[in-house]
Amino acid sequence: MNKITALILFLLMTYSQGNMAQSFGVEVAFATSKALGLQCLYNNQSNNYKFGVSYQFSNARGELVRDQLPNYGQTTDGSGRYFWTIDLGYGKLIDEKIIIDGEVSIGALYNFTNYIDSRFTGGGYHLITKKETALGAGLNLGYMFDQNFGIYTGFNTIRKLQFGIRYVL
Repeated sequence: MNKITALILFLLMTYSQGNMAQSFGVEVAFATSKALGLQCLYNNQSNNYKFGVSYQFSNARGELVRDQLPNYGQTTDGSGRYFWTIDLGYGKLIDEKIIIDGEVSIGALYNFTNYIDSRFTGGGYHLITKKETALGAGLNLGYMFDQNFGIYTGFNTIRKLQFGIRYVL
């Protein structure tokens, strides 16, 4: 995490307005892109700020190889892509139980090719063929069952359709 991201997170978490109730929480989400997200929340009355990470699970074979040596296996066994992102968001309680929040995601998108080679764990390795910056945005709608527990669903341009739970400590 770079210094600017840490500073923004610190400022968001220490911001308060008078004697408003403040709390921290966590969110866990799963998306249709086979991505898992984990986020930390900071709530002060009707506003919530979140910071988290997401990672997409893929069918990448074995370990990642940075440089393909001539004696490595050359037989391909499929290809694919995966990503990871850092997510920043802001939400607003629009009713006693309804929350709407937006998020911005930035990270990396990797295209890879799998190769067969029995010398590697998992029967092969994968090589990154292309790396791109991943930029996205999302919108979520949530329902809080009580002050501490809720669910949400939404769409993010990188992760696609997502479902999650929110627990406020």
